[in-house]
Amino acid sequence: MNAMYAAMSDEDIDAICRKLSAAFGLPPFTLKHRSEYLETAVASSAAITITVTRFSGAVDAEQARRIGAPDHWNLAWRAAIGLEFNYQVAIARGAVTRNQQRTITRKLRSVFRKVKMHGDPAAASPADAVDRPGG
Repeated sequence: MNAMYAAMSDEDIDAICRKLSAAFGLPPFTLKHRSEYLETAVASSAAITITVTRFSGAVDAEQARRIGAPDHWNLAWRAAIGLEFNYQVAIARGAVTRNQQRTITRKLRSVFRKVKMHGDPAAASPADAVDRPGG
């Protein structure tokens, strides 16, 4: 299963990484990339790899196109999914059952204030995402 989720939180990437590590039983995250537009951290176990990206500021699709590699794709994705989402969470792991997918969803909801679940329409609206107090 490879899935990408849009998420929202008022917390910095270090706090989010600590929460994701605890929720998924992962070792500490390692910062892999930082620019003026985003920062990305990764953690892996034998069963799962999670890559989390925190976006800073708002860059629309046209601006993202001009920025170029390595940030272009992530910034364009965020512009398409909704600028209100300031986190991208990519999860790579083997095939999962419906119950395992529900567990992943529940864990993500425990970390973030709002999560746009896999399979939601690309255009974000309040009905598409799940709100959670705090986060």
